[in-house]
Amino acid sequence: MSTSGKGKLLEVSGEFPKTHNLIFLLRELGKYHKKNEIERFLKENITGLSRLVDIYITSRYMVREFYKEDVDLAINLFKKLEKSLR
Repeated sequence: MSTSGKGKLLEVSGEFPKTHNLIFLLRELGKYHKKNEIERFLKENITGLSRLVDIYITSRYMVREFYKEDVDLAINLFKKLEKSLR
């Protein structure tokens, strides 16, 4: 996906929320773009996405150590999302 998630949301809706919550942003994007694909992606990956949201929040506001598995999760979810939205 050449455009960032927030960039795509801005493109299709004319605005984007001031949040970094991936689940919320994907649900908003699904209102305007590829609703079925995004809903399916969320349903299949909600646990991993929730984990990424928690990782982001704790890394931003607390000292947080990252593990290879965290990075692998993020990369794999992004690749799956990118494939879903093609």
